[in-house]
Amino acid sequence: MLVDCGSTRVVAGIDWTQDAVSSYIQGILKGRQVNVVVSHPDADHYKFIPGAIPATQVHSLWMGGHHGDYPASFLDWANQVRDLGTASSPRVMEPFPVNWHNDGYAVAGLSCGVANTYVVGVNNGTTKNDHSLMLSIDYGDFRALFPGDATGVSQDAAVANFPGDYLYSTVLVASHHGADSHGSNNERWANATLPQYVVYPSGASYGHPRCNVVETYRAIDQLVPADSHGLACGMTGGTYDTEASELGEYNTHQSGAIIITSDPAAQPVEVLCLPNGC
Repeated sequence: MLVDCGSTRVVAGIDWTQDAVSSYIQGILKGRQVNVVVSHPDADHYKFIPGAIPATQVHSLWMGGHHGDYPASFLDWANQVRDLGTASSPRVMEPFPVNWHNDGYAVAGLSCGVANTYVVGVNNGTTKNDHSLMLSIDYGDFRALFPGDATGVSQDAAVANFPGDYLYSTVLVASHHGADSHGSNNERWANATLPQYVVYPSGASYGHPRCNVVETYRAIDQLVPADSHGLACGMTGGTYDTEASELGEYNTHQSGAIIITSDPAAQPVEVLCLPNGC
């Protein structure tokens, strides 16, 4: 499964060109078909997908937000995927209604190997970020939660859809790159997810992740100990504060590609950062 794939800037000193991204993804896929999920129609979440994965390699395509909000170049590729499907086995899922979720049942056709997949909310609010498709992937006791650019209204809907401990996560990708605008990554969301690891997919712009967001996730006291590594966060005025962290919190701005694996039979969770280490 591929969940979002895009960038508009240099990250961690590496210019992630289309060719570099394509080579990396195909090195993992090794020709296999893949389910593709795009949280919402912002370029930094879909930009590299059409060039990295040919339509014939897509098993199914799930698009959060309104399909008409995606640019023609992306829709041309999506239409190629659609045309390869049939009435009984479509490859492009229909647009989702407001606050669609799957009532706590694993989504048929969107499993990731033996892992179950759940849509915890999509198409809430009025903005493209609000509309983010929020995805949870569960493998035994390991859960990874991908919220796209979810805002407070999106997060609140997910919490209402899945109360109790359902959203507790081993790995949480911070909403909206670690922003605090429009209620993203607020205290209620942190307490609903209780992540052991937080990944901030952020570049060297916009001051992401925000330092107050980093402190919000630290305050729930669930982040696991980790080897010392650098973590930068943004403050008011666009300045960055950089410090050494010994917790399971990482940003792509400093650490590059962050690879988290789970193997209950060996080491339950392992974190690898390329090329800068973490």
